[in-house]
Amino acid sequence: MPSLSDHIEHLTATAKAIRTSATTIVPTGHNPFAQTGPFTRAVLDTPLGDLIRDIDTSELGLFTLVPPPDAGVRKQPENGPRQGQISRAGFPGATPLRKPPPKRDEATKPREPEPEVYAMAALKYLDRYQSIRPMPRARSQVITLSQQLAEVRANIKHLSEALQEVSPFMSK
Repeated sequence: MPSLSDHIEHLTATAKAIRTSATTIVPTGHNPFAQTGPFTRAVLDTPLGDLIRDIDTSELGLFTLVPPPDAGVRKQPENGPRQGQISRAGFPGATPLRKPPPKRDEATKPREPEPEVYAMAALKYLDRYQSIRPMPRARSQVITLSQQLAEVRANIKHLSEALQEVSPFMSK
């Protein structure tokens, strides 16, 4: 199995072949890089060692050498053996940029109770412990909150119905 240095040597040979073929196409006396862009000049003029840097030991685990699927089979003898490819190493865990995969039991997970359930539970406990410590302001806040919840539910229902009436016209 070829190593990373074998791939770098192959890349160097390919870059040299590109340079020689590019210089043979241009007629004599013309600068082949006069009309090229900065990328072409960087690839063809800059030594390959300046373009590629060595990896740090901390980066060594980020990449892996993957053998080709038909490593033992040579389909076309003039092309030589197939080379492996360098690919990123897979990491199944969560990273700061990738969320963890969803758990399978998420569909069977019980839904969170509606907000009205919490408001009614708070009102029930305020009434139950009224004799120990009266809290008239908290009770009025809970009642106001439950009324607002009812208004919001009514608005959602009204807007959903209005959307259902308008949606056939929007799809045309």
